[in-house]
Amino acid sequence: MANTTLDTILNAVKFRVVRDDITDAEYVQRINWAMKDFCRLEIPELEKSGSFALSDSTTTYSLPSSLYTIISMRNASQDYALKPVTFEEWSEYDHNEEGEPEIYSRFGYSGDYPQVHLFPTPDSDIAGETIVYRYYAIPTEGSASSLSTSIDLTPIYDEAIVARSCYKIFRDTNEPERASIANNDWKEAMAAVAARRAGEFRYTTRVVQGGS
Repeated sequence: MANTTLDTILNAVKFRVVRDDITDAEYVQRINWAMKDFCRLEIPELEKSGSFALSDSTTTYSLPSSLYTIISMRNASQDYALKPVTFEEWSEYDHNEEGEPEIYSRFGYSGDYPQVHLFPTPDSDIAGETIVYRYYAIPTEGSASSLSTSIDLTPIYDEAIVARSCYKIFRDTNEPERASIANNDWKEAMAAVAARRAGEFRYTTRVVQGGS
């Protein structure tokens, strides 16, 4: 099933909000904010992967601008996982040490691109080895000038997106009662998504095991 277009979500939100003093651009802004909340929930549709090659004497590498958080990182050439550490832990290491990277820390930006820092620093012997990583991505922002664009999430999240967008509008327009109702709608929609996901998992498990 194809993903829902932004204009479908927009029309559903407008139908519930029923206000003439909010522009399409303002509606879409709230929809974008609502979509960003989903990356904090670590849902499968926002899981992506990437890779980069190690360079001699280079400890810092750029990651995609859409990155929200790293799930895992490993050296594909040597088939081992790198361990994540905090910035505070990272700061305690002797960064003059060179060799196969064993840990990584995600902090800082180069322009719009998040930076990841490896330790030990790769040397000439391992330059060219491939680091692969999995991450949760921030959903692509929609625009009021491109309403025919499909959103990043599958249709099972449509109700949750609409409810969350309504909540943000009611919150920002000082309508606490309607905001509370929309927030409850969001929770119910996410519970329905979780139940459907669990049902799909049980069905898949039965099929794999040869059950009926």
